[in-house]
Amino acid sequence: MKIVYIGAGNLAWHLAEAFSDCGNNVIQIFDKEISAAKELAEKINSNYTSNIEELSNEADLYIISISDSAISELAENEILKNIVNNKLVIHTSGSVDMKVLLNLSENIGVLYPVSTFTKSKNVNFSEIFFCIEANSTDNLKKVNELVNSISFKIKEMTSEQRSILHLAAVFACNFSNHMYSVAEKIMTENNLNFDLLIPLIEETTNKISILKPVDAQTGPAVRDDKFILEKHKEMLKNYPDLIKIYSFVSESIEKFTKQK
Repeated sequence: MKIVYIGAGNLAWHLAEAFSDCGNNVIQIFDKEISAAKELAEKINSNYTSNIEELSNEADLYIISISDSAISELAENEILKNIVNNKLVIHTSGSVDMKVLLNLSENIGVLYPVSTFTKSKNVNFSEIFFCIEANSTDNLKKVNELVNSISFKIKEMTSEQRSILHLAAVFACNFSNHMYSVAEKIMTENNLNFDLLIPLIEETTNKISILKPVDAQTGPAVRDDKFILEKHKEMLKNYPDLIKIYSFVSESIEKFTKQK
């Protein structure tokens, strides 16, 4: 399959390479930042451009991996619409409705990998779930075959379902990672190494593979240990924003525990 990849960010960095490695021909990389397009294109031996008028019209598939807010704007681009000429166009967003692409083509779809991506960290796509959607049986088959070349963990999902999944993913991934950042700040400012917490984080992650998260919850809020709760808030007296987070999350943990 001939692919034009629109976007050269973290996800594109890994996904374009994965599709190229499994036999697809990624014929071109587009990004507004020419240096980003060039870097990814050279990695997979492809062509590149930062000029949308130079996009190839010879692709079988156009994959859009750009910021959620930029997808809608790009979908209104008449130059791209004429280049695509009703070929299959898909985006990789978790929260953007598939129908936003209908102005670009009569053949549209989505592939959303449920993971977080960083250029510097290798990715094993066979371990990642992909949520897919398309506006016809034939298009869905094409998206499924493409994803199946790098992963067997495929789930057909509507745009509404995918949006809910993305919301949950923000809590599970982005918010939890922010808590790690807070923990690192507390450790570093007290001359302690964050590495001391890594085994604890890994054990918590391992537990929720066999237990519901609410059943795996531990800590002073679950025990209603008011002495420790107040002591911790006193220790955070120089960080009023962290006291708010600590108090709110502790109250939420207590409510979830009572409701289970």
